Amino acid sequence: MIQKTLFILSLIFPLSILALPVEKQIGQMLMLGFHGTSAPANSQICQDIRRYHLGGGYLV
Repeated sequence: MIQKTLFILSLIFPLSILALPVEKQIGQMLMLGFHGTSAPANSQICQDIRRYHLGGGYLV
């Protein structure tokens, strides 16, 4: 049963995602929006991207 489940998951998700801890997998599913067109490296948005391993973002 476990092998069948892993096979199905490998068709849906790249194996590299399955190797990540759950916290990072969840972060990869999240997108974050923020105002502006750039952000300094030490800004809150950049810290959140690094900390939570966010999968994407959009500029508002």
